[in-house]
Amino acid sequence: MKKSSNPLRALRIALACAFLLGITLLIVDATTVRPYLGWMAKLQFWPSILGVTLLSTSLILLLTLAVGRIYCSVICPLGVLQDLFIRLGNAKWLKKAGKHFGANRFRPSEEMKVLRFTLLALFIVLSCFPITAVYAHFLEPYSLFGKAVAAVTSSYYSWAAYGVVAALFLLVMGMALLRGRLWCNTLCPVGTTLSIFSRFAVIRPVIDAE
Repeated sequence: MKKSSNPLRALRIALACAFLLGITLLIVDATTVRPYLGWMAKLQFWPSILGVTLLSTSLILLLTLAVGRIYCSVICPLGVLQDLFIRLGNAKWLKKAGKHFGANRFRPSEEMKVLRFTLLALFIVLSCFPITAVYAHFLEPYSLFGKAVAAVTSSYYSWAAYGVVAALFLLVMGMALLRGRLWCNTLCPVGTTLSIFSRFAVIRPVIDAE
């Protein structure tokens, strides 16, 4: 089946765009749109855990056990934005820039389990203490996306905070452009957590080693 005629792919893209737009609007003008789009924020994984929102957390885990890490490519705004940058890197006109661009630019690589779970453990420890939780927020995808949008649309941050947010955001998007979902698959604590459950997913991609 061609990608263009795949209704499930079309549905995923439509939902991903809806979440990206809806979450952005929530961050920009929460007071106005929260009655209509507030449920999108409740479906964000780490905030649902912090808020002890059992229904939202359970729904995300059940979706992961059913179809894998669909959260990362549909519900998480930072994940959706990375997909857009990955598609940008596939553009034919960028092939002239070298082997780092084009649809076939990615190669298999070893899973960095030690790094992944070390960062997850560090994230959990930092999140447990109010004095260090602010640093953990820079690793959490929903929080990092929110900080980036707020940095563009408001004057809340100091110049130092602007610099940190901009550097991290550009780092994530640069990774997506050049290395695909390197952030999600290696550095993101939510991605690492959901990867544990996605190993048991009923429907998951199978790679032909040949």
